[in-house]
Amino acid sequence: MKKPAVWALCFLLSFAFVHLPLYPTHAETSDESIDPINSSQVRLVEQPFYPELQNISNRWDRSYMGQAQGKTPKYTLLNFYGVMAKVASKIESVSAKAKTEPGIGWSKESKQKIKEAELLFASAVESLDGSSIPESTRPDRKAEAALKLKEILDYALDNSRPNLEIPNHSEYQDWRLPSTGIHLAKGKNNQESSLEDEEYFFTPETIRNIPRMYNFVKQPSKKLRRNEFTTPNLYNQYTYTPGQLVPPKWYLKLPLKIRALFEHPIGEQSLLQISLALVVTIIYVPIVFLLTNKFLSTFKHSKGGQKTSIWLADNKAWGRLAYIAPIPPLSSFCNYLLGQQINITNFWLEKSALALDIVFYVSLGLSILLLFEALGRSSSEWILSFRNSNSEVELKRINNIILPSCRFCGAISSIGLMYALLIRIGLPPSTVLAFSAVPGLAIGLGAQRILGNLFSGISIQTDRPVRIGDFCKVDNQEGFVTRIGLRSIELSTFSGRVTIPNSTFDSATIQSFSKPVSSNIEQIDSDSIGQNIELQLEMPSGLGIGHLNSIIDRIKDYAASQDGISKISCSFCEDKNGGIVLSITALSKTNQEWEKYLSIRQKLVSEIRLIVALIKNTKQTISVGRQTKPELIKQIPSIIETLISEDPRLSMSYCRLSSISDYSLDFVFNMNTEYEGIGDFLDAVAILKQKILQSFAGYGIHIPYPTSVELDRNPFEKNDPKNALGMNEPDYTI
Repeated sequence: MKKPAVWALCFLLSFAFVHLPLYPTHAETSDESIDPINSSQVRLVEQPFYPELQNISNRWDRSYMGQAQGKTPKYTLLNFYGVMAKVASKIESVSAKAKTEPGIGWSKESKQKIKEAELLFASAVESLDGSSIPESTRPDRKAEAALKLKEILDYALDNSRPNLEIPNHSEYQDWRLPSTGIHLAKGKNNQESSLEDEEYFFTPETIRNIPRMYNFVKQPSKKLRRNEFTTPNLYNQYTYTPGQLVPPKWYLKLPLKIRALFEHPIGEQSLLQISLALVVTIIYVPIVFLLTNKFLSTFKHSKGGQKTSIWLADNKAWGRLAYIAPIPPLSSFCNYLLGQQINITNFWLEKSALALDIVFYVSLGLSILLLFEALGRSSSEWILSFRNSNSEVELKRINNIILPSCRFCGAISSIGLMYALLIRIGLPPSTVLAFSAVPGLAIGLGAQRILGNLFSGISIQTDRPVRIGDFCKVDNQEGFVTRIGLRSIELSTFSGRVTIPNSTFDSATIQSFSKPVSSNIEQIDSDSIGQNIELQLEMPSGLGIGHLNSIIDRIKDYAASQDGISKISCSFCEDKNGGIVLSITALSKTNQEWEKYLSIRQKLVSEIRLIVALIKNTKQTISVGRQTKPELIKQIPSIIETLISEDPRLSMSYCRLSSISDYSLDFVFNMNTEYEGIGDFLDAVAILKQKILQSFAGYGIHIPYPTSVELDRNPFEKNDPKNALGMNEPDYTI
């Protein structure tokens, strides 16, 4: 045999030897291992908690509304174990139907069972504290850990030497399953609610121990005895097949020989998963590379080419965005395919999710920057088009105002995404916050001049002592203003370009030689500037809460119908004397136009007074004589309601007997009205009063007049002592 062949054979043998599954070393298994099977071990069905485990399993059959974690270690452990057994049972039941059900899609009944299995599985996964796992892979890694933990518990609960006494109380802060690395502790490291403080979860240390314990129990010498709760190869069925808990139906319909080929293990993935992942990668990487290359090429200057016109800068900005914008959704879709459909796990899942998350957040942050840049440039042209101008100088001036703000917003959004990326890839929030303090410290210590120029630039942009295109003199420098930035101002002088820091410019003496071409003064947008109208109006007495609310609603409706008022707020309160005061604040659409402002305020006050008068008159009082018969008194509310309903724009809110005076019974009634004008409403009230008078006259109901009457006796009293003495009828004195 030739030497190269010998070396190749030796390399293959050494590679195979290195990757052979080995038994754990003494250091790995000491104090953590489970004794081999022998006659002294207690099986699961012989454990004291086995009847309770069966009850828990039956309870989950009836309802999925519970949760696996509870306030005792026993509750959490047995619920997790029972739920995972139910999940495996439903997966096996659905998978067995793949051969008999027609079609390549699951039936409605099978979909329901899959959904039930997913709900149960989600409840079990929630009992694992995955706070130490990066957010990018936390859901998938917790799912993998739950599947492996179920198989570990299959072995541990069925191969213990003594009877397992699982605490059914909450005295311990944490508890460990004997002879294992499975710990349960109260609360989570990243608590999401106060209720979790008293509930037991599988700790992050347990999740870190799961791969080692799983490799131990999956050794060929560790034989598992079957019972109704064991789920052998549950994790292998998950990790070596596409899809999630239940593989796609088309895959389960494949012949067993083809499936055996597809599920040939390559590490902890199958041949099919590795192949599909390579296909996705081969498609994804060239597309991202091509888009990135196209984006970078937009920054190149063509040889001998002319400089891009400022009028085309927005087209270039939108073009750059078009190259970068597809990358974030494409990265998210690839992450979904690899994690949810192809179902890669462990090492490959972690590395692919990390890479795709980085590409997603970086490209999304860059897309936001480019979006704000494009919006800023397009907005400048839209504003110029609205003003019917095509001046290049004016376009530069508008760009100079809008672009810095847009770029600042884009930068803040991108920085926020970068911090979110750091947290997602596993950095603790406290570390991210500490990292965020570094730029502030650098600015405070070494960027004082930049900070001073920045604030001076904001002041210059606000005050606008000069504008782009102005010819001015700054100290001893004369020239045209070509750029006004947040750090400096650029002048084009006779000898060249001069850059003046904003802090120097802000403190210098500036002389502008530019004048307007026309005498027309630029108008200010009246829609963006207004003057406040503040009113304090005393309300008449006798108004209830309902009346005041109606007044406020009508005032707001009136303001909404007026072009001169953009915003209004109303409220009422008591003054120190117990009276009701209505407070109104309105924003008038006026541009320092006093006549218009006074007109709007006068109309608003007049309308409010009319509204108050209208609402006040919705409450009316009517008195009837005390000699009115009781049966007629009972009919008065219905009589009034009938008369009010004759007017389609009126309705009665209530009518009740409010007081009993010496000579009359006073009724008060309130109306709801759809009348907008006070005149029409008062006319309707007058007509209503006439109808009431006519109706009362028809019923024989007497309405007393406002006179002062002194009676010597009660005319309704039959046994009058004066009559008993034979006295004459008394006189009525008015």
